[in-house]
Amino acid sequence: MYKKLGIIFVFPFIYGCSIEKIAVKKTSEIIDKGIFEIYSEKNIDYLKNSLPANLKLMEILYKEEPNPILVKNLTMGFCGYAFAFYDEKNSERNDFYLRGIRYSDKHIERYKLKDKKRIEGIDFDILFWNLFCKSAYIDSNRDDLNALDYLNEIEETAQKLYSINPDYFYGSISTILASIYSLKPKFAGGNPDKSKEIFENVINSAEGKKLLINHLFYAKTYAITVLDEELFDRLINYILEHKNPDDELGFFNEIAKIKAKKLKEMKNEIF
Repeated sequence: MYKKLGIIFVFPFIYGCSIEKIAVKKTSEIIDKGIFEIYSEKNIDYLKNSLPANLKLMEILYKEEPNPILVKNLTMGFCGYAFAFYDEKNSERNDFYLRGIRYSDKHIERYKLKDKKRIEGIDFDILFWNLFCKSAYIDSNRDDLNALDYLNEIEETAQKLYSINPDYFYGSISTILASIYSLKPKFAGGNPDKSKEIFENVINSAEGKKLLINHLFYAKTYAITVLDEELFDRLINYILEHKNPDDELGFFNEIAKIKAKKLKEMKNEIF
């Protein structure tokens, strides 16, 4: 009898937990589908003001059920927010980058994603956005030795993901790897020629040309490293003159324009 009563009392608890997990999973899936609406949004001020509430909601959901969809979008969200809006505010920017890195690092280590023989689906997504976070964090903190600790790790991950799918997310993996080859000195494994080859393939590919951040990093890394002023001007002007009223990557491309304009204003200090 007592055993039956125990089962009766425990069942609602288990049922309640299951309902909560299902609700979190469904909400996570809705958020994931809505990400494409953010990609195409061109109103930067609107996104700057609205994204924090969405990130906080995902953090709350994550505490209830840390599923992979939330890990991916928290990593992408925090690092994308830092990249887009906190260029000149070091402490806030780094806090957002490190939050995104922590969420994905924890998942990657827990499920040993880097040790898997086959990387695909959501595992690939999480590894990519973790790579993006660490790459952007290093790029924003080039004088910080703690940030540079990630350099060997991101090169290894970039090479691995590039070998699987170099065209992932509009060629972003290729851009990250090409940037590494540009910024590292030759004696440490840098390869400007390889960098240029990869960049040219990306910005001339059907998908890669859609993402202006590819052009931005081509200018910011390779063109500046080899002091190719003509290439720099061509890339920056391409970004600034780009027009597409139905841009599926409106958010990313508007951010690329803002950053390209700042880079253009610094040209006399560079060349």
